[in-house]
Amino acid sequence: MICRTLNTSVVFLMAVVVLSAAVDQAQADGSLTNQIGSTSFRTSVAQPSLDIEDFLSVYRFDTPMFGAFDVALFDDRTPATVANFRGYADRGDYTQTFIHRSVDTAGAGIGIVQGGGFTFSDGLGGFVPSGDPVVNEPGILNSQGTIALAKTDAGPDSGTNQWYFNTTDNPSLDSAANNGGYTAFGEVLYDGMTVVGLDGGVGGIANLPVWERSVWHPAFTDLPMSPDFDDTRSLQESDLVIFSSISRVTGQTYAVLASSNPGLVTGQFTDGSLALAIAGDAEGSAELTIRTTDGAGQWFDSVLVVEVVLASADFDGDNDVDADDLDLMLANLTGPGTPAGDAAYDFDGDGDADRDDLVYVVEYLVELQDASGRIATIMGDLNLDGLVNEDDLAAMRAGFGVAGGWANGNLNSDGLVDGTDLAILATTFGQSIPDAGDVPEPATAGLLAMGGLALLRRRSKIPSRRRHRA
Repeated sequence: MICRTLNTSVVFLMAVVVLSAAVDQAQADGSLTNQIGSTSFRTSVAQPSLDIEDFLSVYRFDTPMFGAFDVALFDDRTPATVANFRGYADRGDYTQTFIHRSVDTAGAGIGIVQGGGFTFSDGLGGFVPSGDPVVNEPGILNSQGTIALAKTDAGPDSGTNQWYFNTTDNPSLDSAANNGGYTAFGEVLYDGMTVVGLDGGVGGIANLPVWERSVWHPAFTDLPMSPDFDDTRSLQESDLVIFSSISRVTGQTYAVLASSNPGLVTGQFTDGSLALAIAGDAEGSAELTIRTTDGAGQWFDSVLVVEVVLASADFDGDNDVDADDLDLMLANLTGPGTPAGDAAYDFDGDGDADRDDLVYVVEYLVELQDASGRIATIMGDLNLDGLVNEDDLAAMRAGFGVAGGWANGNLNSDGLVDGTDLAILATTFGQSIPDAGDVPEPATAGLLAMGGLALLRRRSKIPSRRRHRA
């Protein structure tokens, strides 16, 4: 059967998530009920930036019967589902499709209007070509005013071309026991619910007369049609809720209205790119309220969560920089162009966990000079070959956790080879003396101690690497 159905034969428990049920009111006053997404950055002296359209896109549904309405899609929170929908829409597959199913809570236990599967043009019916099934991405509630992906009884990952609008809150569709839960991936904007209609209300698609027309197709058991439909004549396009087009809205402008934590994160838009200013040596999260305005002056507000994580060499998360962290860095150090074993070590975001990332762990750069002012050696060059490299890492590992002097890796001369020395070594990894052929004699312990103190005074932060969270 080509029809996509929603399994509502059993009553399931409501998901334990609280969101406003008054979605129609929220859209009327220009605000999205759902957050558009979240992202994470490491602390940085530079301003990280992101493209807001990676988090949010807007599509317009145009109906000859009721007019047009807009829908915001959650590109960041449900990336696979949105990419799937956009593929059909951008190819024009949804042109001349129609709403083929309308059910309410009184009759079916859920309130939805469903489309995306069938076409009608010049008196002829057809089908939207079905692509590969998409992975299920539940989590956003099937609350009133959201659009969600329909699927078959073949399993949670069976959705393709069909979608539905929730005309009321449908908690049974959020339950994992109900075919894995259904993926809500967008929200109707502005006064668009006057077009979609509210369950048990007046006006809109949801409140059109419904006809049983399974003789035309088994999916048409609850087919909404115009009040002017006359079953004594042939079916006409004007009888159906047809979408003349479903297309992306472009040309919007964006502005950051507020930050919930301006001491940590603020933002400003330039040509659609959001530049974030992040406070140094602090971590936490902030909600940025973003206003999107279209060419007609319609606007809506949405919330983007930005998390700031302090850069650290505590790779195993045990709140202690120790030998285990050095082992992890050594194990994940790869050559240029080689994918990292674990992206957590790719600090500069170039796809590799390499020498550059060790430099970025704590960006110090300390130079010890001799009496003439020329660079004498580099902090971390344990074997004095003029280069801080893997050999020096291995030398430090051999003496890690052992009390002793400079030769075994005690770079700050505190009598112990520990996490502080690892951080010092990381800052100069890959550095070499300009004239590497003229290797000097080892510096004195006193000079090293002074260099270590200077190093600690000159601590700076790690350039950021964007992480998205779903």
